[in-house]
Amino acid sequence: MASQEQKNLDLYLRAAANFYGFIKPGKFLSLYNKYNSVKLLKEDFLDLMYDYGPGRKHYKVYNNAIVNTQVSEEKISEIADAQEGKPFKTLTKDQFLPWADDDYFPYTPVCQYFTEYLTVKQGLDAAKAYEITKSVYHNAMRGNDKMTYLSKIMTDAGVFNFDDLDEAQAFINVFMKFLNSGIPRWSNCGYTPEELFVITEKRPFPTLPN
Repeated sequence: MASQEQKNLDLYLRAAANFYGFIKPGKFLSLYNKYNSVKLLKEDFLDLMYDYGPGRKHYKVYNNAIVNTQVSEEKISEIADAQEGKPFKTLTKDQFLPWADDDYFPYTPVCQYFTEYLTVKQGLDAAKAYEITKSVYHNAMRGNDKMTYLSKIMTDAGVFNFDDLDEAQAFINVFMKFLNSGIPRWSNCGYTPEELFVITEKRPFPTLPN
């Protein structure tokens, strides 16, 4: 049976695997000790991490890192390469721990706006619009963010029903705003594309013309 210390560590490992996708032990340990008053030594952490934990089906140790088990090793390797040299986004403890739930979906104002757009402008049922928003969010976050893939999610749901080009362009603007400012990426170490651009380029994120 797992100790309380193992269960607590497991909770944070699950959250890290879900929010970052790929994170090195040293970076994880610094985050864990930031969130917890009882600090964990590196040696104790490594012993606990390599022991079987209750959440091991949610994460694994691969390429000397904690990685999410929902994504193939090939995709994880792509994400690891994409993270190289980028800063890690640090959440508050209250923001971080909900990510231990594999199905967690932070319904932010940007997500809400996209959902309401699908409901009001596309005429979708509110529950269906919410599920589409959630599906696009999780897939884009985990690296399945090719437009052909995301477009298929919405095409299958009957989203692309436009009366004219202006309506289609309006949807593209809203959708791109959702993708760029509403969805953190594993490849961006937890940052949205807009957040990372502002941090690294030190200027406002380019916007699409109306």
